Amino acid sequence: MSDFIETAKQKIGQGISRVGWEAEKLRRVNAKQGEINTLKQEREEIITDLSNTVLTMYRQGTLTDPQLQQFCARILNIEQEMTTYSAELEQIRAETYQGVQDVRGAGADPGAAAATARSAQRPQQSGAGAAPAGRAAMVPCPTCGEPVRARALYCNKCGTRLR
Repeated sequence: MSDFIETAKQKIGQGISRVGWEAEKLRRVNAKQGEINTLKQEREEIITDLSNTVLTMYRQGTLTDPQLQQFCARILNIEQEMTTYSAELEQIRAETYQGVQDVRGAGADPGAAAATARSAQRPQQSGAGAAPAGRAAMVPCPTCGEPVRARALYCNKCGTRLR
């Protein structure tokens, strides 16, 4: 029995020694990885500074290397596309749901609801071509010009209070 206990102590001691060694190894790996990550970050900052300097030289007309000029032209084209896409994104974000303006009730004819929806999407004319009785007349918003119902409280596009 004492041999069993002695062997168990040895195995436990070896296990503890191995765990300690693995922990130390992991600490060293993490420390070295941290050093590498710091160098990578420093490298990225230097590359960013370099590219900004070259791009500035290109914009000023002092960059003479044709390959670098091509890179700079591509960067400026990408920046222009980003500006265009950002403007389009803002337009999309500014869109508002127009929905059906005149809901007649749950039992209403679906064809009539579709016709109402189509008429709500196009501006109504005044005078001889005015909207038939029972349909909301459309007027332009005084702020943005978007067609809104004549009796609307707010513009659906810009939010201006109308009454």
